[in-house]
Amino acid sequence: MTSEDRFAEERLTPSPWEAGPGATFAVHEHARAKLLVCRAGSIRFTLTRSGQDLDLSPGDWLDLPAGEPHSAVAGPSGCRCEEAFR
Repeated sequence: MTSEDRFAEERLTPSPWEAGPGATFAVHEHARAKLLVCRAGSIRFTLTRSGQDLDLSPGDWLDLPAGEPHSAVAGPSGCRCEEAFR
């Protein structure tokens, strides 16, 4: 299933965003669950509670539960992603 199909299947409209090489996102959480797809480059998410690192490259997606503390670092060439909140 393509990421577009996943968004469509869940009736979600994704929003695109980009981050430059090595851009960091401090630990934070969201009130709603989020579906995120990496379109270009790479990004590493760290789930704070478990310490798990998730490396995303083009075509990979992350299904992040509401209230899950996480941080992220864009890869060496940056990243371009799309996300939608449930």
